[in-house]
Amino acid sequence: LTSMVQMWAFQDPESAAAFVTDGDWDASLGKLLRERLAGGWGNIDPEASMKWQLENLGEGQSATEVVEGGFTQWMRQDPEGAREWLREQPEDFRTDQLYENTANGLRWNNEYSEATEWAGQIQEEDARNRTLQGIYDSWNGNDAEAAGEWFQSLDEAQQKAIQEASVGTETTTETFEVPTVR
Repeated sequence: LTSMVQMWAFQDPESAAAFVTDGDWDASLGKLLRERLAGGWGNIDPEASMKWQLENLGEGQSATEVVEGGFTQWMRQDPEGAREWLREQPEDFRTDQLYENTANGLRWNNEYSEATEWAGQIQEEDARNRTLQGIYDSWNGNDAEAAGEWFQSLDEAQQKAIQEASVGTETTTETFEVPTVR
């Protein structure tokens, strides 16, 4: 049933949505059907999919959860449309996770300057610094001069915070012995 709904959403999302909405599903199946519908529909029209999800929240489902999931899919398909939509949303929809997703999407598209602007809106300091550090690393690998100019434009405290975020994300190379089971 879930696969059918997802495929139906690719062909006729409004009819699939009516089927899911009108069905008498238990909470677990209803949630799964809404997710599959949203995933299929989101591949062809992420904005309409997200709007439907927000109008048809399941039991225990928050608008923030819906927006974060749908927005990530939308950013992959239509980054400009997703960013424009986000700019128009009420502040309570604009979460740190959405800002981080937007910044990272721009980073992967080599739009570093705009990525830093979105990352700068992340309220949680550690997440903001980690995101900025990731953008800087990518930018530095592609255009060291521009990345350096951006980094030097930051105040000393912000530079230090980004450098410390970089240190905090390093992986360890320590080895350990696996105990022998007898």
